[in-house]
Amino acid sequence: TTYFTRYVEIPVEELTADFLTTGLVLMFFEPMIDSGKWVPLPFSFLAFGSGYYFNVVFETMEDTIRLLYFFTPNGPSSSPPNIFDYVIPTYNFKYVLIEGTALKTMKAVGLDTTDYNSVMAYLNAQ
Repeated sequence: TTYFTRYVEIPVEELTADFLTTGLVLMFFEPMIDSGKWVPLPFSFLAFGSGYYFNVVFETMEDTIRLLYFFTPNGPSSSPPNIFDYVIPTYNFKYVLIEGTALKTMKAVGLDTTDYNSVMAYLNAQ
């Protein structure tokens, strides 16, 4: 991004070069702790007062998922807080790795891969 970010890297040995070419990585988080409601990343939400957005995104590379947290302004006069001084809330995250053959089948049946519960129900039924 062109914004200052805070991030954490999650080691995932299954993320090989081949997997990254043919598979799919889905990342979900709970914006409200212990709500049981899982939302797909990337995710942006407007801060109280509407001055800026909170952003939670991810990127993948071999052996790693990187979660990034950053702010973006909501207009030319808005001023987000300093990301390095900001206390980031504790969130729960889940990731799902889908190999190429499963991904093709999911697309063929029209499964919504942004819906965590639908993805898990489908994969558990297989």
